[in-house]
Amino acid sequence: MGKILYTFLGTFTLALLMGTSYNMADYENYCGFYASSINFDFDFFDYGGALWFGYSRDSGYTLINYYANYSGFNYIEFKTILSLLCMLALSYWVYRLSNNCICFLILYLIYPFFMDVIQIRNYIVEIILFYALYDLSQNKNTIKYVLFVLIAASFHSLALVYLPFAFFYALSGNFIVVKLKKMLLLLGAMMPIYAPYIEENMELIGLLLSNDSGIQHYERYTTVSMGYGYLYAYLFILIVIIYLRKYKNIFMHNNFFHVVYDMYFYLLMLSPLYAVNGNMTRIPRNLMLPLFVIMSMTEWRKNKDLSFIALVVVIFLFGWFDLYKPGTGENVLLILQNNIFADFFIGE
Repeated sequence: MGKILYTFLGTFTLALLMGTSYNMADYENYCGFYASSINFDFDFFDYGGALWFGYSRDSGYTLINYYANYSGFNYIEFKTILSLLCMLALSYWVYRLSNNCICFLILYLIYPFFMDVIQIRNYIVEIILFYALYDLSQNKNTIKYVLFVLIAASFHSLALVYLPFAFFYALSGNFIVVKLKKMLLLLGAMMPIYAPYIEENMELIGLLLSNDSGIQHYERYTTVSMGYGYLYAYLFILIVIIYLRKYKNIFMHNNFFHVVYDMYFYLLMLSPLYAVNGNMTRIPRNLMLPLFVIMSMTEWRKNKDLSFIALVVVIFLFGWFDLYKPGTGENVLLILQNNIFADFFIGE
């Protein structure tokens, strides 16, 4: 009973912190999306309308904005209700998979919780992808997985990169697909060797994208230099695979474990994308939640598993390079300063 109570309190606290935060990075942009959504004409492919009125071009997000706006909720109320629903659903699924929800919530708080507070559309994508993998592990229905990914893509189009996983999963026993997978894994594993060449040629691709009004939104995914930042996403995936491999036999009959394990090999195949731009590091970040469930299931305290501690450090370092480092870390302080708890205890 105590665990359930602590889990509920932790879930409720994180949901309120996420939902009631204001005046942090991207806040004004999301407020603008929300206010403009009332002009949505239900043309889900009208990118010109999104540009003209200022609502999000991701139609799924605009649709829930529209109905909440039309119902009279302000943006903070909408975000709070959405955060509560998503966090409660997430905790329920975690509770069904693991008896250690507190560990899950702590790992989530380390990272990427604060990034999710800022990037609410991406947070919704994470929740949908989590359920997509959970459902796939229970029913092995790749059609449903594809549908869930398409729904996630209506909140952030980058979610489309997870679609090919259904192909590799459904045909995992096919000789040609196995050979193709090995080739792509080798290509992904060698990414640091040719990553500088990718960076050098992204400017030309960005220039081509900028000439088409329908896709010029994606120009920013190609023109901002990544430096050597792609390495932390790459190393994170490698270390996760090594960690999961250690527990493969222990979770031999756990379908969720094996789906997550396969997904991280798929993320390794996508490694060339991480050298394109810093925004692409959200591809592995979007699948941290299923990893945290696996980590909460391992009896690391009994086994005194140092690899668990090492992985926690790597997750924090991922957060450091992505958000916590000087120059962007101030956004975390803004979240902690501007929310319902700070207003109640400290005053506005």
